[in-house]
This record gives sequence, structure tokens and C-alpha cells, in this order.
Amino acid sequence: MTPPSDLNLAGQPGSVLRRQRLLPLAGEVRVRVGQRVQPADVVAVAAQPGAVVPVNVAHNLALMPEEVPGVLVKQVGEDVQAGEALARTKGLFGLLRTECLAPCDGKVVSVSARTGQVLIEAPPEPVHVCAFIAGEIEAVVPDYGAVVKTNGTLLQGIFGVGGECWGELVLALADPETVLTAQQIQAGMRNKVVVGGADVTADALDQAANLGITALITGGIHGRILQEFLGHDITVGITGNDDVPFTLVVTEGFGEVAMNRQTLAVLRQREGALTSVNGATQLRAGVVRPEIVVMQKVRDGEPAPQQPTAVVDRESLDDQKPADDRAQLAVGCRVRVTCAPYFGRVGRLVELPITGRELPSGSRAPVALVQLATDETVCVARANLEIVAW
Repeated sequence: MTPPSDLNLAGQPGSVLRRQRLLPLAGEVRVRVGQRVQPADVVAVAAQPGAVVPVNVAHNLALMPEEVPGVLVKQVGEDVQAGEALARTKGLFGLLRTECLAPCDGKVVSVSARTGQVLIEAPPEPVHVCAFIAGEIEAVVPDYGAVVKTNGTLLQGIFGVGGECWGELVLALADPETVLTAQQIQAGMRNKVVVGGADVTADALDQAANLGITALITGGIHGRILQEFLGHDITVGITGNDDVPFTLVVTEGFGEVAMNRQTLAVLRQREGALTSVNGATQLRAGVVRPEIVVMQKVRDGEPAPQQPTAVVDRESLDDQKPADDRAQLAVGCRVRVTCAPYFGRVGRLVELPITGRELPSGSRAPVALVQLATDETVCVARANLEIVAW
């Protein structure tokens, strides 16, 4: 079963943010309601079944398939180690024996006299989910995880690579139009979330990797530099499991694009705060944007608020979503356009027509009328808008 989506969102400094932290399969929850957690704290753990590895014993020992059960050293249900004899022929007068060795650690789960194959199930792989944000456990989802609540600021990017990470927020540049170079990446930025400007050079990325920064937030990046950073071209519209030295989030677009001044102002205001970053991006159906969560510090001795919920059923978790956590388009809200020709432009939503309209592509879709900062009003498909709540 697919886990429900996160309880999104707010975006203003001091807003209440919630995140569902769920395992992909049933396991053990290790937190309790009201418990304060840090991003790295484990919320729940499970054991994912290991891969099943087939071994063609008949072929390896030059036997008929029906002869395989009689030469097995390890029977169904027994453990076996990599390199250990799985089957052995009797040989001639006890000599010239041949063996078929196990390719991996695991357990024998099946033997087929029709195919001559033996199936070995590798040991279970541990799976865990961390809190990702610093806050407190608002509700527990039995066997799967919990809902974590925090006060902070949520910013969304346009594109990102790399998974979940966290660290102290630090600005490398004060000017949103400046290109980040290797000279601005200092040794003190190790394990921190670094904010750049309009673009980043390849040398800066190398320097950041060598120094061990946690994440980099930049207004734009050239496609060639991104390709060099990844080591390959992006051929699918899903990221997050990339083999990169740190997480990278682009807030505006590709090329040299100045970071939105309001975005930079929010980040500058919260410099030094604990920040969680997730570069996972999905550009196809069910769009997922990379996110930056800047946590608000909790004063020492501050009492934890009363918890309205203790245990939530996983099936009905979406129904428990508070109304103010839902990101919905409404007249008057600030939005950012995520498609050409107004890509990256910010404006205010002035009308939500009831009926769909024909777009330049020829298709019909629900649209919104957005008044840009230049006072120009444009018609944009609702799917190509994201709320900017700060």
C-alpha cells in the first residue's frame, strides 16, 4: 500500500509544519506522543525481506534437474554462508567431487526438481525512517511511524538532487545576483546548509564536496554544470536517490537566474537556524518539489503544547489533516509560476475561473488569473502554480 502524502505546509516564519514519517512496510515505532525529536532521530524501523537469489545447481554440477535434491548439502530452511558448499556430487570412489557454492549469505527457501534450481533468500535489510525535522511527535501511526510537528518556515525549490539532510543555515553570498565561486566556500561551512546566489561554478561544487557541506541552495545552475555534478545526464523526471556528495536545490531555474529577493531575505533572517533539506523532485504526474524547512528555535524550558491526537490509524490519516495545513489556491494568495513563458515569476492570484480554458498547447484545463509584479495579468494552468506563503 502506498503511504499517504505528507501533511503539508505553511510557509510563514513561525508557521506550524507537519510531516508524516512512515515506513514503506510494517515495523516498530520507536517514539511516543509528545516526545521532542531531532532530524536524525529514528522514528521507526523495519526489516525488509532480502532479495531471492536463484542458483542453477543442475547446470553448475552437470546433473539432471531431478538429481539435485539428492546432492544438496543444505536443505530447505537451513542457513548458508557465501562460499559455503550448497550441493556436492558423490564423485568416483569418494574422489573427484565437485561442489556448487552459495553466492551469498542467506537461507535456502526452495528446491526445484523440475528446473534444478535452488533459491536462496538473502538476510533481511534494515529500513528506518528519521524525523527529518526538529520538533515533537504529534501522533503515532501504529507499526508505521509518526506525525512530527514543528514551528518554522517552508520554502520550495524548482528542482533538486540528493536526499534528506540537515544542518545549520549559512549564507555564502548576500547578493542574489552574484555567482557562487570556490572562494566563497569556506572551511567553516562543513556540515552546513549553504545559500548561494544566481549560479554556481563547477569549481565551487568541487570545493563544497571536498569540504563536506550538507546542502547547497542556489537560484540557478547551468545544465552542463549540473550534468558534471551528477556524472550523467538527467534522463528521468525523478530525483532524490542520486549518488551526489551533497544535496542541491535550485530555487528559480536553469541558467544564471538571480535568487528571488524575498526568498533570500527569509533565509538571511533565519541564518544560523537548524535547516532540513530534501532535494527529491518529481516532474511527472504527482509533482513533487524539493523543500527547505527552517526550524524555529524552542526556548529552554518552554512547555510543550497540549497534544490533540495520540494515535492515528494509517488508513484515515489524510482525514485527520487540519484545514490550515492544506495548501489550496485561493484568490489573494501569492503564487509562483512554474512553466514558460512566466517561469519563476511571482504574483498574486486574482481570479479562479469556474470553467476550464484552452491553453496555448491546445488542451483545456482549470486555470487561474495571476497579477504579476509588473501589474500584467496572465492566465496560467492551476497545475503550473505553487503557493508562496511568505
